Amino acid sequence: GISPDGHHIIESLEVSVTTLEAWAQRRGVESVDIMKFDIQGGELAALRGAGHLLNTVRAIYSEIWFNMPYEDGASWAEIDLLLRSFGLILHDMYKPKYGPGGVLTWANALWVRPASPPTS
Repeated sequence: GISPDGHHIIESLEVSVTTLEAWAQRRGVESVDIMKFDIQGGELAALRGAGHLLNTVRAIYSEIWFNMPYEDGASWAEIDLLLRSFGLILHDMYKPKYGPGGVLTWANALWVRPASPPTS
């Protein structure tokens, strides 16, 4: 595949991974305050693997893509939908990057858990 900046993959490595929920369980971690993600399109899979930690996390800062360049990567809308289902709301976006024609390509985003549930 090709990365967003046009670099080609020259080598692939197989690595062991675990879910955030399994990691937390092994270490006796019941909750976390903040999560940060920048894993080249793997953010949604990692968030799904966070399990019960998403019920209480206070903030999530993540790279998001509007035009996903990575195979099997998730769009910002999919991430936003998942996080909203856990009561988090999009607070702001930072360092937006634009592609040809001024099209928004990616940014960093912050979701927070409001002190009181949002009203419609």
